[in-house]
Order: sequence, then structure tokens, then C-alpha cells
Amino acid sequence: MNETFLRFDKKVLEALYAKYNKREYVSPDPLQFLYNFKDIRDREIVGFISATLAYGRVDMILKTLTWVFERMEHPKDYLTSESTSRIERDFSSFKHRFTKGKSFSKFLITIKEILEGYGSIKSCFLSFLRPGDRTVLNPLYGFSKLFKDCRENSWCLVPDPGKNSPMKRMNLFLRWMVREDEVDPGGWNEIRPSMLIVPLDVHMYRFGIRNGLIKGKTPSLRAAFELTEAFRLVSPQDPVKYDFVITRPGIWANSSLKEGYELG
Repeated sequence: MNETFLRFDKKVLEALYAKYNKREYVSPDPLQFLYNFKDIRDREIVGFISATLAYGRVDMILKTLTWVFERMEHPKDYLTSESTSRIERDFSSFKHRFTKGKSFSKFLITIKEILEGYGSIKSCFLSFLRPGDRTVLNPLYGFSKLFKDCRENSWCLVPDPGKNSPMKRMNLFLRWMVREDEVDPGGWNEIRPSMLIVPLDVHMYRFGIRNGLIKGKTPSLRAAFELTEAFRLVSPQDPVKYDFVITRPGIWANSSLKEGYELG
């Protein structure tokens, strides 16, 4: 199936979901690391780190994540028990495209501070949720501000939604943690899937443009909302339901997934 002809049609999307929304089609994908952790307190940390580093070539992403998790076998225990100086030493040689050891260590130390202050990433995120919120935007704003110091050469691991970033990687993380099916492991039951925002990578953006669902000329938070609202018409309770199957390059190319695939 060619990407150009993937129509915004519920029957087509449901057929794709039924056929391809299976764990056997996940690898290679950063999501695969979450399956190794049954404890939600570990899995949310692994999910957050995996989604945050999900930029660049997928083979390099998987290599980086393997290296990271080899150094923190039990993520929650590692981050809550080790000192900040030990974390800085353990990850001093870290490098993933724009992100180097100093910036990544600060990122991990901020997670450590969140765990110490809130007990879990979920509790921290939920603290920014307001009564009547229809989407996860308010928590995204509040949560992302906690990472404002994780910058290196103007690159920030956790973007600021106030600058109209589509927040693709944060929304991807939320999809993994909130939805629960054969692909997404879930665990954050306090947030409804209907509140999620489409993780707007290059493939979802092209899909939206070609189907006339996005008006903007560049990927943005507004474009992500436009596409989410379109999906809400066909899946009101779960607007990001089809994200996984639409973004599988192997589906569009009618071939197996390639390790050199570039994640948006």
C-alpha cells in the first residue's frame, strides 16, 4: 500500500488497525523497551526516556536506549537511590545526535527530582490536570516547564508547547501510557484516551495534508489539534487509535520495516 493512497476512511483505518495493530509489527520501535518492565513505576520512566530520545534513525535510537537501560536496570530504584553526582558520572559519555552527557544527565536528574517530589511521573503529570480538561494540553504545559533547564545548544529534550511545538514525542509517550491494547501497554488509567493529542510526526503530518485535514503549512501544535479533531469524528473516545498503523512505514511500502527508517 502506497502512502499517497492511504485515505481518511473509517473502514480503511479499521481494516489497517485489525491487521497491523499487533505487537509483532512493533519492532524496530522505541516502544519495544516498555514491554520489558511490568512495574508501571519503571515502565513510565522507560517510556518517557524512550519517547524523549525518539528522534533520528531508528537503529541509532535503539542503540542509544539499549546503552541507557543497561546502566539503569531498575529505573525507579536507580534514579531514587543514586546521587546526582553518580548519575552525572554514569552518563558523562552519553551522546545521541544533538544531546550530550551534560544535558541528558540534567534530564535524568529532573526525573529524579520529580520522583522525590511526587512519587511518580504519573502523579506529577496529573497534578497539572484541571477539572473539565478536554485534552492533555494543560498537563503538557505544566509538566514541560519542569524541564526548562535541560538545554544544550538551544536543543531541549522536552519542547515547550507555548512555542507551538507539536510536542510529538510527549504525545507519543502519553499514547503509550494511556491507551491499552495489543500495542500500547497503558497503565495511566486516570487519563481518558479521548483526551490524547495525535503525535504529529512527518508521516502523520503528510497524511493530514493529503487528506485535507490540516491547514497549516508546517507541523505545529495547532496542526496536531486539527488532525486530532478530525480523528475524533471517526473515533470519539480514542482519537489516536490509528496512529501506530498509519505511521508504520512497512504498511505503506508493502515491505518489511527497515532499520534505517528515520523517525519524525
